[in-house]
Amino acid sequence: MSKEVEKLKEHVTKKIKDKLKKFSPVAGEKMKKALLANLDDTWAKEDKLQEAIQEIKLGGMPGKKTDDFLKHKDAAGPRKTWEAALKKHRKGLDDFKKFQDQATVVRKDLEKQVALAEKSLKKAGGKPDKTVAKDMAEARKALADITTAEKLYGGLEGFVVMYGMIPKRTNDAIVKQAIEAVTPKEFPEPLTAKNRDATEKRLKKDAKSLDGLCDSARDLIEAGDLKAAKGYIKKAEMLVKKLKPWAKDAKTASTKMKAEIKANEDAKAIDALIKKMTDTYKDGESQIEELTKELKIQENAK
Repeated sequence: MSKEVEKLKEHVTKKIKDKLKKFSPVAGEKMKKALLANLDDTWAKEDKLQEAIQEIKLGGMPGKKTDDFLKHKDAAGPRKTWEAALKKHRKGLDDFKKFQDQATVVRKDLEKQVALAEKSLKKAGGKPDKTVAKDMAEARKALADITTAEKLYGGLEGFVVMYGMIPKRTNDAIVKQAIEAVTPKEFPEPLTAKNRDATEKRLKKDAKSLDGLCDSARDLIEAGDLKAAKGYIKKAEMLVKKLKPWAKDAKTASTKMKAEIKANEDAKAIDALIKKMTDTYKDGESQIEELTKELKIQENAK
């Protein structure tokens, strides 16, 4: 048996035996399991804090400032409980990171020892005897195991590591979510009850204007008056630009206010208006795109 293989065997079975056990995949998985359990507990306590904030808001607390709600006497208990759980979670993360760092040191050292032994065997040539092969297999398995353990921390989901990392941001998010959950959502201006008729009339007028401008531009392109056609296309573009905010409002309402629309007695009318806001904008964009392409073709043909 080569000197390097003997050193490797002693290294694995004696010198770092305890460390290999301490930083094993089993030990790492145990830490990970405890960490995730602590996080679940922290989230449960965050839910209680949000419930307290919601009660404060429903009780008439004005504004949305984070400190106003977190420092309220009715939030004191849930906040203290949540902060203690969060502190435990952050400590668990720190401990797990130290586990990784210490495992890295052991892994690098073992990696070096294995490489030296393999180099020695390669230099000696021939097939190693059963004892040497067994010792090398055990060393390689130990290296594979500690490498697996070392990677556990890096394999955590981002939200696990980030949760509570920046306290102010976390506090702001908790209060914001709690308040939004008990604050009735309001429809965008064009879709409010008092504005829907006006929105309907303007869409009808703008759709007619768009068609007129685009028809004129199309006729002028066919007649060869490209300069005049550009003027009409420009006017159509300006009109579509004004319709864009409404298209965004329509998208917001259709994707984020489904429950509010469904609960509204004018749900069908609102859905129809949302469709009209979207279609008018898209139709204008489509016509302008088509006319612009045709204009370029005619310009290049000259």
